[in-house]
Amino acid sequence: MVDYLLTRPDVDSTRIALYGGSFGGYLAPRAAAFEHRFAACIADAALFDPAALSNKMFPPEIASALAKDDVAILELFFNKLQENSTQRFILGRGMWVHGATTPWGYLKMFQRVIARRCSGKHSVSHICG
Repeated sequence: MVDYLLTRPDVDSTRIALYGGSFGGYLAPRAAAFEHRFAACIADAALFDPAALSNKMFPPEIASALAKDDVAILELFFNKLQENSTQRFILGRGMWVHGATTPWGYLKMFQRVIARRCSGKHSVSHICG
């Protein structure tokens, strides 16, 4: 994207900023850590550490089922959870946005986001496959 912006005569290369909202706000600083051409980074993250939150928000038996991919337990739990229209919307939207096919697959995506230290001063993340 920055390469493209730099080809445009109407763009001031010293004033390019990156904005990320919601999960994008979580990822934006990590992208900015490696892109020196950004003049600013605006991060409006809904969560600071979604992986840690996903580990704490469930009872131990569900957290264990997530860790073991115990589909039988997870299906029962998430089917019951989605009887609540708000929870159904939150999970459904998150799954759609991130391309997950199951609610637990969506949550496991967050667990693959691992914070790392880079060059001693920048906090960055990468998605582990």
